[in-house]
This record gives sequence, C-alpha cells and structure tokens, in this order.
Amino acid sequence: MDIAVDLMKDNINSIQDEIEKELKKIEIKQQEIISYEQELSLMQSQLDTFHYSLTTSRDILLRDMTGMREGSLAENEMTIKLNKKRYHVQRHRLLKYYNKNNSVSGNIEIRLFELEKKIKAVWRRDEIWAGIRDWGFLSILLFLLIIATFLAWKS
Repeated sequence: MDIAVDLMKDNINSIQDEIEKELKKIEIKQQEIISYEQELSLMQSQLDTFHYSLTTSRDILLRDMTGMREGSLAENEMTIKLNKKRYHVQRHRLLKYYNKNNSVSGNIEIRLFELEKKIKAVWRRDEIWAGIRDWGFLSILLFLLIIATFLAWKS
C-alpha cells in the first residue's frame, strides 16, 4: 500500500510538473500574443500615419493640378483670343486686297489663265531643249561613227 501511495504521489507530482510546464507554455504564448498585439497596434498606427500623409499629399496634388489646369485654360483662352484677332485682321486685309482688285472669282480666273500660259511656255521650252539634247547626242554618235569608219579604213 505504501508503494501504491508512493507511486500515486510520484504520478501526481509528474502530472503537477506537466501542468506547471503547460502553464509556463501558456504564459509564454500569452506574452507572445501580447507582443504580437502591440506590434499590430504599432503597424496600425504606422498605416494610419501613412494613410493620412497619402490623403494629404493627394489633396495637395489635386489642388495644384486644378490650379495648373485653370492656369493652362486661361493661357489657352488668351492664345485663342489672340489667334482670332490675328485671323480677323488678316482676313480683313485679304478682303480689302481682293475688293480692290475687282472680285475674287474674276481675279482667280485671270490668275489661272496666266498660269496656263506660263505652263505652256515652259512645256515648249522643255520640248526645245529635249530636241537639242537628242540632236546633239545623235550628231556626236554620227561623228564618232564617221571617225571609227575612217580609222578602220586607214588600218
């Protein structure tokens, strides 16, 4: 019986030792969980800070971009106004010139007739030069043929 009691006490002691080991493991796991939660909360605060900086940067960029857009729109409007003014001035000058030289259609017909005359003159001149070039080539060929036959006859 004493042996059985001693075995039971040893068994109880070993079970208590295992329980203490498990309690220590649980405490270690709890500490790990607490440190993990602290790391997560630190990461969350970093993410919040990063999100805040991103939204602030985005808002600043949006304001800057709208300012740049409005500036470019104003610049484009000024350019368009300036170009319209130039267009109207040049149109007025051209209309003034064409009205001074009769009508536009009459002036165009005269100009086309003059251009046709010039094209015909250039065409005739080109034909003359082509004829001179062809006759010059033929005359040189004929002259070389005469010299070749004379040389062949002499030798």
